[in-house]
Amino acid sequence: MSDKEPKDSLEQQIARDEIKHKHLEFLDKLRLKGVPLKDSDLKKLQDGGFIPKPKKEQLPKKPASKKQINVSEKKSEGQKKADAYVDVVRDSAMYHDVSDVPI
Repeated sequence: MSDKEPKDSLEQQIARDEIKHKHLEFLDKLRLKGVPLKDSDLKKLQDGGFIPKPKKEQLPKKPASKKQINVSEKKSEGQKKADAYVDVVRDSAMYHDVSDVPI
């Protein structure tokens, strides 16, 4: 907007915000009824607070300081460095009887 153009009045700004909010409500009703929406419309709904934004997965800042047991000697240095960032979580029922200690 250049300096010569008049600024919108408060009433115009409120009217524009109300139109935007009604449009978002309309898109949300479509989404709830199962109508597929474009990615840009879903982003508008996220920015408007109608649907939660997906959480970004945080990657570890440094390699895990766990001792590597039974590391294959056939792995390259790049593979070993990549494996240092992997953390295996065993919380399912099928792992309760399994031990990490080699027999």
